[in-house]
Amino acid sequence: MQRRCTQSSCRRVFPIGRTAPVRCPYCGTTYPRVLPDPCSAQEAFGYSILADLTNHPHVPVSRFFPQYQRWPRFFWTQPLAVGRYLSLWQAQQICQQFRREGITADVVSTRCAQRQLRPFFRI
Repeated sequence: MQRRCTQSSCRRVFPIGRTAPVRCPYCGTTYPRVLPDPCSAQEAFGYSILADLTNHPHVPVSRFFPQYQRWPRFFWTQPLAVGRYLSLWQAQQICQQFRREGITADVVSTRCAQRQLRPFFRI
């Protein structure tokens, strides 16, 4: 089953997945009253960020994700994929944060990031 996004800047058609709440994968608009489709295939649409952290050791995770303020961890110093199945808007926001810090980052589909066999940092 498919649905057209009601966001005025989006208006794209997207398939309804089997998870609730139903979200537009392009802009992230949620539809809490729309029931998920139990007959749909596994949801495999979304975006990830490919970040190259080889020249940036000891970058704290809490700098980019405030929900991990008390988590004293650092990103690995290697190329990695950040996030799985994010909306395009979320992925672009995170990518801009990486670029402001001088880290090379690009937004790609999650499927493309999985094909490159990079380690994932899940949000």
